[in-house]
Amino acid sequence: MVLACAILINAWFHFNWPVLPFDDAYITFRYAENYLEGNGLVYNKGQHVFGVSTPLFLICLILLKSVFPLNLPALAAGFSTFLFILTAVFVFLTLRRWGLPDLYSASIAAALLVHRDLVDISSGGMEPFLFTALVSAAFWAFASDRILPGTWLLGFSILTRPEGMIFIPLLGAAALIHAAACSGTHRVSSGRSILYVLSLCGPLIVWCVFSYFYYGTCIPHSLVAKSRPVYPIASGTTLKHMVYLLEDWAMNRPYAPAFRSISWAAILYVFSATIGFILTPAPFLKGFIVPAGFWSLVIIYALANPLLMPWYQPPIFLLWILTVARGIPGLAVWSADKISCRQSKKSLLKTAIRLAAMLGVVTLLSASVTRGYLKPPSGFHPAYSQDAQRLRTKSYLLAGEWLNERSSPQNSVASPEIGALGYAFKGHVYDACGLVTPEALDHLPVPVDQRLTAGLGGISTDLVFKVNPDYVVTLECFAAKSLLNSSEFRIHYALAHTIKLEKPVWYGSGKVMIFSRTD
Repeated sequence: MVLACAILINAWFHFNWPVLPFDDAYITFRYAENYLEGNGLVYNKGQHVFGVSTPLFLICLILLKSVFPLNLPALAAGFSTFLFILTAVFVFLTLRRWGLPDLYSASIAAALLVHRDLVDISSGGMEPFLFTALVSAAFWAFASDRILPGTWLLGFSILTRPEGMIFIPLLGAAALIHAAACSGTHRVSSGRSILYVLSLCGPLIVWCVFSYFYYGTCIPHSLVAKSRPVYPIASGTTLKHMVYLLEDWAMNRPYAPAFRSISWAAILYVFSATIGFILTPAPFLKGFIVPAGFWSLVIIYALANPLLMPWYQPPIFLLWILTVARGIPGLAVWSADKISCRQSKKSLLKTAIRLAAMLGVVTLLSASVTRGYLKPPSGFHPAYSQDAQRLRTKSYLLAGEWLNERSSPQNSVASPEIGALGYAFKGHVYDACGLVTPEALDHLPVPVDQRLTAGLGGISTDLVFKVNPDYVVTLECFAAKSLLNSSEFRIHYALAHTIKLEKPVWYGSGKVMIFSRTD
């Protein structure tokens, strides 16, 4: 009943709130549209660039669009809703398989399903909930001793988000641990082991073969661009961001973007849960890859130090909540077992401590969920409808339509943000961030003297003069220290049109500026 109510609330949100995808979601939409129009799996017609890092989600959108007569943003939002609900169902089933009470398992899954931040992210048309659905289904399969289906599911998760790669070494380590601990009939045969490897790596191998012959590479161009990096933020910024997210999820601490201080309480909380998870007796694969996956993501993000986008959060949250939901009660039971007393009293004590631990987990999680609905805009209004960063995509769509009315598909445009703009515009698009544009790689990161801050994108003056586009579309903040500060740019380009944003974004930028070439 608890989970059913949460499912209805989640569905109500998505069917009553407006569709407002993240700008990056439109990149995948344009790939899908081009394929459906007969242009192939490309962003720009005739240019085979592997610019999408979520091929499985792209394939799903193409199939959905082939069946349902809806626009891609609406299809993506509806699909994400289904996947979000599916994730919660598999979280519930996994926790039950781990021996946790039904009411507790349903409460954890319900909290996941109505978490305000996750609901907002799920409406953004991105792929993270396909990833979480596959991974949570794999955990349920492992908990049910269905190892082969579980490895297949994790194999497909790799084609959904690059983070899925972490499960290859983790499953390898789990297999080695299992082999060392077992003997005789309990040992997995070599043929079975090969089958597990093929099921885990098979989807990736098939895609890599196709990608190599179609695009000339197996590595997404977006990952190459981000490694330059696109956003050269200060070392340790991503780690601090993750710690604040953990504090928000576990300790009900308001998110603080300034990162002025760090409380280690949230880290101690999840570390204790990890210890409890490992100490809880479990068969093969049940007590290893979940907390190991969580800490692997934390370490990878901390070392890579990317700008932590909202859609990076659901996979971290999934691994965190499963670790905490099982680990904290497990640690409580293990601790109670170490107390010296009569066996009859010990059994009662273990039950009481376990219930108290579960109640504590649910209480902390409920406080975090509740606070999400007390933040402005309060109640059941979508927070993203007031988010300036999400709203700016509307103006970019209008900019693309304005260009279509005054140009042909043979014309080109350069921009530091190509999502909604590129989806609407029918011509060639040059991405200043390099996600789909090889020509931009030599100009990344944009020089410090051409950008306002390290965490803010920019458009390189040299790139514009290199590709010589017919139009340049940008917000003022991206061009303030580059194009708008260049006398040469003013000679060759003139401001042709502006489109006001519904709400100003970074550094007070309140309009999309469209420049046209004058020569």
